[in-house]
Amino acid sequence: MKNIIDITISIFCMIGLLVIFASCISKVKEEMKLNHLVLVKWTKDTLLDSVKTDIYNSLGTHKIAKDFVYSENIWPNRENGKELSKGFTHLWYVNFKSEFDRDSIYLVSDEEKFFINKYKERIEEIAVFDWWSN
Repeated sequence: MKNIIDITISIFCMIGLLVIFASCISKVKEEMKLNHLVLVKWTKDTLLDSVKTDIYNSLGTHKIAKDFVYSENIWPNRENGKELSKGFTHLWYVNFKSEFDRDSIYLVSDEEKFFINKYKERIEEIAVFDWWSN
């Protein structure tokens, strides 16, 4: 009888630990965000005021995009005569809850298509970085 009670207590303890562990994993996953950074070199003839307006009115308004920022590099990062920014002059940053939100909702959205179709000829070079953080 004592063995049955000990086994029952052990099983309930293990179940309790599994529930706590699962809850912790879920909480950590909820706090993580997928950061998406795009660096851009615009062609010399690009009207940057129009870009700024269009980017905020298209990419920046998307419901799935969180913490949207578009900015110009205000410091050319010169060290020993070399430009560390490699000519990239502007960036936009946004974060998402999941890769699905980025890939299946944001990157195929009408807002993204509008912006890319309008400015793809104005982009001299682009670099994209994605990473997870909490």
